[in-house]
Amino acid sequence: MILKHVLPTTATHFFTLFFLYAEIHLRLLKLPGRLYQRWPEILADVPHRIEPGRKIPILVICKDAHHFPVTLIKIRLELRGKQYEPQKIVLSDEPQILNQRWWDKIFYIEPPKNIGSEFLIDVFVEVIKKRRRKTIQNDNYKHSSHTSFKIRLAKTSLPAFPNQYSGDLHSHSNFTNDQVEFGASLHSMRTMAAAMGFSFVAVTDHSYDLDDKPDNYLINDKKLTKWKMLH
Repeated sequence: MILKHVLPTTATHFFTLFFLYAEIHLRLLKLPGRLYQRWPEILADVPHRIEPGRKIPILVICKDAHHFPVTLIKIRLELRGKQYEPQKIVLSDEPQILNQRWWDKIFYIEPPKNIGSEFLIDVFVEVIKKRRRKTIQNDNYKHSSHTSFKIRLAKTSLPAFPNQYSGDLHSHSNFTNDQVEFGASLHSMRTMAAAMGFSFVAVTDHSYDLDDKPDNYLINDKKLTKWKMLH
C-alpha cells in the first residue's frame, strides 16, 4: 500500500525535475536540461521609461564566459516606431574576447526625433565560439520569445514633492547569483534607475547568495568575500 502512494509521487518529482529544471550551465546528475547550453548567458536590457532630457542606456551582459569563452564581434540595435522608418545603429564593432565570469557595458543613444512617445528596440549581439558564429536578439535563452523592448519617452518627470521620492523597493544585483536568478551590477542598476527618473533603488540580495563563492554559487565561502565587497 505504501509503494502505491510513494511511487507515483516520486515519478512526478523526477519528471518535473527532468523536464523543467531551469539551470543554464549546470546539469542535474548530468541529465539533459531543458535550458542547458554550452554558451555564456548573453542578454540586453533597456529601461521601459525614459525621463525627459535623459539619454537611453542600453545594457549588454555576458555571464559565465569563463566556462564558455566567446569573441564579441559586434553590437547593434534597431529602432522601430509607428510611421517611422526603421533605424539601425552600431554600438560596437571592435572584436573583444570575453572569458570572464561577468562582463557588462552600457551604451548610450540619444532619444530619436519624430519617432513618437513609444517605440521598440531590438539589440543584436554577434559572437563567435570555436568558429561558430551566432547573432543573438535580446537574449540567447532557449525557448525565449526574444521580445522587443518597448520604450516610452516620458513627456513629464515623475511627481516630486517635499520628502517624496520615487524608486524600486525590490531588486537584485549580480551579488545574487544562483540557479534561479541574477541581477545586474550595482553601477548598471544605478544608471538604469536614473534614466527612468528614480531617486533610489533598494537592493534586496539574498543572504544565502552572499555567503557563496563569487565564482561558484554551489560552494559556501568561509571568507565571506561577497559580504566584505559590500562594505
